[in-house]
Amino acid sequence: GDSMKVGDLLYGLLLPSGCDAAYALADTYGTGSTTAQRTKSFIGKMNAKARELGLKNTHFDSFDGVSNGKNHSSPRDLAKLAGAALKNKTFKKVVGTKVYSDMKSYRPGGGTHAMQPWKNSNKLLTSYRGAFGVKTGSGPEAKFCLVFAATRGSKTVVGTILADTSADQRFKDAAKILDYGFTQRG
Repeated sequence: GDSMKVGDLLYGLLLPSGCDAAYALADTYGTGSTTAQRTKSFIGKMNAKARELGLKNTHFDSFDGVSNGKNHSSPRDLAKLAGAALKNKTFKKVVGTKVYSDMKSYRPGGGTHAMQPWKNSNKLLTSYRGAFGVKTGSGPEAKFCLVFAATRGSKTVVGTILADTSADQRFKDAAKILDYGFTQRG
């Protein structure tokens, strides 16, 4: 029965990968008279945005990345999606936040609930110079994934790691890709 501000839910979604935050956002921004209709509508909006961005190898079947068997994307599509999302200053600020502790959970009838700070699971933010996002992920089929971005000088590199062997290895592999990207012209 508690409620939260949308801005706080974005931090809960993107820093510790809160499926509950994804659910609340989908329920809020979907259309329909029931939660099931609203979340289905929200997934439809996600797929429409993917088509609008030209993500030809992407389809969403869930609002939180926990697939019902038909979620799929490609590294190129995920990097393109991240690039588009990073143009939004709120998104860029949230995914670059290392720790967020300003959230409040409002109780029905008044008052607030104390919460522990949320820590960003993206270790590149503290280990790679210029890193400013984007999102970790993992699951039994996807293994360990990471969409990442860093800027050095006037150059920004955005990349994707899918199905890596371990949670820590994805950060090492992303650092190698970033190093390579920063040495390339263009």
